[in-house]
Order: sequence, then C-alpha cells, then structure tokens
Amino acid sequence: MQLTKASYAGFVRYENFELLSCSPELFVAFEPHGKIITKPIKGTQPRHADPEQDARLKQQLMASEKDRAENLMIVDLLRNDLSVYAQTGSVHVPTLFAVESFAQVHHLVSEIHATLLPDASPLDVLFNALPGGSITGAPKIRAMQIIDELEAAPRGAYCGSLG
Repeated sequence: MQLTKASYAGFVRYENFELLSCSPELFVAFEPHGKIITKPIKGTQPRHADPEQDARLKQQLMASEKDRAENLMIVDLLRNDLSVYAQTGSVHVPTLFAVESFAQVHHLVSEIHATLLPDASPLDVLFNALPGGSITGAPKIRAMQIIDELEAAPRGAYCGSLG
C-alpha cells in the first residue's frame, strides 16, 4: 500500500481471516439520502516520464474505440444492476469516459449515480451487484456460469471487494 497509493483501501481481520484491499476503482458507495455512486474503470495506458509522450498516451486512451466500448459495456451492466433497487428514473451517468491519472497509469473512468428505493437497503444493492462486472465481464450471469464451469475452486475474496 505504500508503494502505490490506492484511492480506496482497507484491511479486515476476523478470527483466522485477513483481507487487504487496494484499488483505484470505487465499486459502490452509499451517501446520505439514498444516493448510490459507482465509478467503473475500463481502459488503461501507462504513464510516461516525458510530459509530451504522457499527454499522447492519455489522448490515445481517450480515443481508443476498444477501451471506450469496454467502459461502456461496464457502465451499461452497472446501470442495469443499480436499477433493480433504484427509484425509477434516478439512474444516470454524469461522467462518461473521463481520464483519471495515477502515478503509474491513466485510467478511463465513468460514474453512475442512482437513488435507493425507500424499502431497499445498501446491502440489497451490493449483493445484487456482486461480483463486479469489471471482474466478470458481460453478460455477467453467463460469464459467472463459465467461470464456475472452468475453475476448480471458488474465488473467495477474489479481487478484494471490501466495504
């Protein structure tokens, strides 16, 4: 955690279980008055010491059809996941295809907001959204079925989702 600062990090110790989670990606957050926020990342370019080359890499990321398509796929998946427990018409995307720069990489990031239904809980949203589409891909249900068929053991705390 000291070598590369993560935007989101945490540590859980419970009996004989320990989980360290460090990520630049906000999977899901809950704010007062039922506001839900998620900031998926899809699309990465390395940073460069030369400012001109670094700017070119950032521009390449912003222009990449492949990275934009992958990012949009995850945005659509998360919009769908959030809509299950969101007030009708509240799911929206205030930021699509923004570039966030970190010490080692540039990431293509989008942001999705929604408002929680009065009779739903944040845990409803979280359990419905897990595992994250950035990990499974889409279509998520079929991807999870294929993962289950191909992998010999369950992933457990794979990718460190932590709240």
